[in-house]
Formats: sequence, structure tokens, C-alpha cells
Amino acid sequence: MSYRIGSLTIESGAALSAIIDTIPDGVVLIESDGTIGLFNRACERLFGYRAKEIIGKSVGCLLPERHREQHEGYFRCEGDAGAQSIAQGRETEGQRKDGTVFPIELSVGQVDDEGSSGFVGIIRDITDRKRTEQSLLEADSQHRAIIETAVDGVIIIDSLGTIRTYNPACESMFGFASEEVVGRNVKMLMPSPDFDRHDGYLRRYRECGERKIIGTGREVIGRRKDGSTFPLELSVGETDKGGSLIFVGILREITERKVIEEQVRDSEEALQRQIDDLQFAQTCLEEQGHEMAVLAEELAEAKDEAESASKAKSDFLAAMSHEIRTPMNGIIGLSRLLAAADLGDEQSSQARMILDCAETLMGLLNDILDLSKIEAGHLELDPGPFDVAELFRTVERLWAGKASEKKLDFRVRLQPKLPARLVGDQMRLRQIVFNLISNAIKFTLEGHVELRVSLGERGEDSVVLVIEVEDSGMGIDQAIQDKLFQKFVQADRSISRDFGGTGLGLAICRNLVEMMQGRISLESEPGAGTTFRVEVRLQAAEEDQRVETEAGTRSGAPAPCAPGTGARILVVEDNPVNQALMQALLKPTGHAVEIAGNGLEALEALTRADFDLVLMDSQMPEMDGVTATREIRAMEGPVSRVPIIALTANAMVGDRERYLEAGMTDYVPKPIEPDALFSAIARHLRQRAA
Repeated sequence: MSYRIGSLTIESGAALSAIIDTIPDGVVLIESDGTIGLFNRACERLFGYRAKEIIGKSVGCLLPERHREQHEGYFRCEGDAGAQSIAQGRETEGQRKDGTVFPIELSVGQVDDEGSSGFVGIIRDITDRKRTEQSLLEADSQHRAIIETAVDGVIIIDSLGTIRTYNPACESMFGFASEEVVGRNVKMLMPSPDFDRHDGYLRRYRECGERKIIGTGREVIGRRKDGSTFPLELSVGETDKGGSLIFVGILREITERKVIEEQVRDSEEALQRQIDDLQFAQTCLEEQGHEMAVLAEELAEAKDEAESASKAKSDFLAAMSHEIRTPMNGIIGLSRLLAAADLGDEQSSQARMILDCAETLMGLLNDILDLSKIEAGHLELDPGPFDVAELFRTVERLWAGKASEKKLDFRVRLQPKLPARLVGDQMRLRQIVFNLISNAIKFTLEGHVELRVSLGERGEDSVVLVIEVEDSGMGIDQAIQDKLFQKFVQADRSISRDFGGTGLGLAICRNLVEMMQGRISLESEPGAGTTFRVEVRLQAAEEDQRVETEAGTRSGAPAPCAPGTGARILVVEDNPVNQALMQALLKPTGHAVEIAGNGLEALEALTRADFDLVLMDSQMPEMDGVTATREIRAMEGPVSRVPIIALTANAMVGDRERYLEAGMTDYVPKPIEPDALFSAIARHLRQRAA
């Protein structure tokens, strides 16, 4: 809401609006041209107009016709005189919207603001008061009853100022009982200097008829019995009673109104201060605007640089991943074949050491890539149904040999009531367990390593799977336990020297567990072993969900292809070492294998012969695997539907999705796990035959 005083507009807050609208008396603002600028709620009740109906109209419409010309002349005279307080409590008449006329008491003050002026009128309906005065004049009995029950204070004095009547409202107001004041001079109810001026008012009225306060209202100060003072509004009327002149005073305590007026003034001052502050703030903001624009440009440049750096980092990691995985595929694959060959004891031991070193290096590369994905927020879970018992029995089969080499007792204990199937990211769950068992075997010189799997909290459609890995190893000091899940942290510096490792594994495990809405913790004492505990919430598998092994993401006992099936497999690979490896891996399966050195050779081979399955590398000269796959899918006839399994050293975020989107059927990352490869080949040959 806004109020205008003359040409000044004040934007009022809710508090100021509430104060003005709760004043019981009518408040009207009259512009210098005689139009109404403000009309509060009390005025709406008094005159029957809504504010929006009356604002902008002449104030004369609130007066009876007989008073309008006199009223306008009165304001012109007072305005010319420059009066600041035109009238206090002048009695006149108002006219309501429905035409009825009623008596009012009008107090008018003039306001000026930078050359513009206007008037503020305080209006009170004195219909009841006039009726009271009339009743006093009509009959003593009626007048006494009215006086006694009037809400306003009523005092009747004679021409000498002696109090004749003093009603109960006055007793409450002043604190004097009626018998304490009747017969005494009214000056006892006034503080100095009003005390001294009162006799002068009465004397001048008696001697020369000067009517300074008769028929008008004014604000005066009253004095209570306890000596305290308070503001009053006093209206005085006169009458002749039996030849004697008497004066009737109607009093109303206006302490609350004065407080409200003070609040209004304070609010106006505070509002002006706020306006000044806002103007200053606006100036500051304008000055800062240019600086912010410059800063925005600098931030945009920094953002572009950061994005370029991030892309360069991702490109570098992808390139390094591919370049490392390609030779590692040959090293690990050929080492496996060599270790399985009929060699002497010393040569077999050396082949196994080569394989162990290669797998350790590959694990380090995978940890670095996982950490990069986690920091970039690109690591995503791939949930699906899996066989719970088979997952952990596979873990047992894979790690039993490592434990046996160190003469450790390796045990896997599964709670009998475990669900047959659950839904979760089996690959990441296996990664967590592998890391914990690897650490347990690494740091345990004698004794045992035990894997325990049980159920925790059960929900309507989910369960908490509890995985514990306990060892009898060296234990971990309490001081380092809280830091153990941070990147690059190990129990002490001698760990890396004596056992190897980077300190990334547990940090990655913690992130994976938290992504599964779980938690990881440990209990350990130096010399007493360590127990790691993982709790993850997994969804229950529906009855119709089949557990199917997916190449590269699901483990378990492979179903190798039976020799002699006679399938024709095209291997598209440019690296001679990997070509030899693939032939060595596939030769025992009984399949016919043909090699193509790049995508163009693959297209030529598929046009001259039928193949049951294609194993496709991604990065090759002349034509890469993705382009070749799109070309194959665009061919006519059955060849366009041949299964294509990506064999690639690209293992960054989004690579698998990119290959599947290009039309490849499946994805097996390098270094190739033979079980995963055989399982994928068998699955897709079965599907093709069906």
C-alpha cells in the first residue's frame, strides 16, 4: 500500500498500514486541490464509501450541501495564513453515501512537503456524544443515567470552574473518587501550566464572551491522583441551566492513540532511512555491476579452461588405458597359456610369476581408472539378478589357490538361509570382496582368512547383505583406522615397501559400498588380526528373473564351448600378438578361426564367406571396429544379424554403451578373461542357433 502526502509518495510497510487502518477515528488526507488522497477503514465505516470509490473526489462530497461552501472558504483562509494546526475538534456535520447526515468532530492539520501542501483530517462520529449532551439538557434523571454509564469521561463545571458532576469514567481515568472532587475546582485535574491558564479562559469568557474552546475539541494533559499525567481529548459545550451558565466537558484518554501516532512517526522516519539505504545500495550495485560483468567473463574463461583440461585428462586416460591394455592382453593371455603348458617346475614357476606381475599391474590400472571415474562422477552401477551362492563359491575357487600358496586356511561360510538370487551390481560387489580378500591374504603370514556371508535387516522387497572378511594377520593400529579408507593411505610406510600396493583399493571399496547405499567398517588390533564388514542393501529378485552371465560383468563357472561344434569365427584384430593369442585360446574349442587385420578386411571376409560370430577389436588402421560394425549392420541378408562381440582395450566410461549403440552385440574388455570370453561366445552361438 502507498500513501501520498501532497506530491510526496510514501511506500508503507505492512506495520505502518496496519497502524493507520486500526486507528478507531477516521483519517482522511486532502490534497491542496481539495481532492481526497487517503481514506482509512474507519472512514469507510463512518461514511459508507469504499476507499477506491472516494479517493480522487472532492472532500465536499462528505459534507452536507449547506456546509460545503463554508468549508471550502475556511480551508482557503487557513491555507493562506499558513496555519499548521487549522482546527482541533471542531464540531460540524458529515454526509454518508446514503445521504444521511450525522454530527462529527473534525480535527484538521496542514502538512507541507517541498512546496506542496495538503491537509490531514481526523474525523470522529459524535452522534452518541451529541445525544448525551442533548439528554443532559432534557432531563436531570436521564442525563444522570447517561453520564454514569458513558464510556467517555463527563465533567460538568459552573462558571467559576467548580466541579458539579464527575462520572465513573472520570473516576477510572483520574483515580479520584467522585466525593473527592465534586465541589472543588477543576484545576486539581490539571498539571501546570494548564493549571494557571484555565482561570484565564473562564474569566475572558465571562467578561468578553471569548469562546476559545467552546464547541471545539482539543488535546490537553490530565493529572491523576498519583501525580502522573496522561493525554486527553477534551470537547466542551455550554448551556444555561436555571439562569446559571454551566460547561459540559467530554474527555477521552488518548494514550494509545498518541502511542500509535508516535509509532507512525517512527515508522515514517525508519521508512525514509530505508529508502536512503536502498538508494545507497542501488548506487553501490551499479558500481559493482561492471566489476561483476568483468568477473563473469573471467569465470567463463576459467570454466572453458577447466572443461578443456578435464577433457584432455579424460582423453589422456582413455589413450593410456588403450595403449596399456593392448600389450597387457598379450602378456596376460600368453602367460596363462604358458603357465598351463607342460613345462618344467622352474619354467612353470617363472610363467606364474610373470602372470602374477601382469595381473598386479592390471589391477593397478583398473584402480586408477575406477578412481578417475569416481572423481568425475561417471562411475555408475549396473544392477541385475545374480546367483548369490555361485558368486561367493566362484570367489572361493579363484582365491583358494592364492591362500594355499601361503599355507593359509581359507574358508567361505554362507548362511544357510541366504536368498537364491538378489539384484545388484555383481561385478562391483565381486570387486569389493576381491579387494578385501586380496588384502587379507597379502597381510596374513600364517593362520586363516575367512569369508562370511549372512543376512541383516529385511525389508518388503529388499535385504541387507552382510559380508565379513576376517584374517589372523598383523592387525591395524587404531590411530590409522579412520584414515584407512582415504586415497593413497596405508597402515605405515613399510607396507608399500614389504607388500606393495598404492592404498587405492579401500578408498574405491568405500565409494562403491556407499553407491550401494551401504557402509563399510573394520575391527582390528595390532597382532590380533582384522575383520572388515560390508553391509549393502540389495533388491530381492522376482521369480521370473533369470540369472544370466553377461560377458565382462558377471562371473561364475564358465560354460566353455564343446569341441567339434564347427562354428566359424572371424577375429578382427590388427595386433599380431593378440592375433596369436586369440588363435591359441580358440583352437582347443574346435571352432574354425579366421583372422582379419582391420575393418576393411573384415567386410571383405564377410562378403565371401559365412561366419557364425565376429570378435571385433575397436581401434584399427584403415577402418576401426565401430565403423566396420555399422557397415555390417547395413548389409543385406543374414550377415547383417551376425553376433559381434567387441574385444577392446577401451574401458573408460561410456565405451561399452558406445559399442552397443553402434550395433555390437556384447562387450569383453582387454585383458581378456578366458572364462568371460568363452561364456559370451557360447551364449551368443546358442541364441543364434535358437
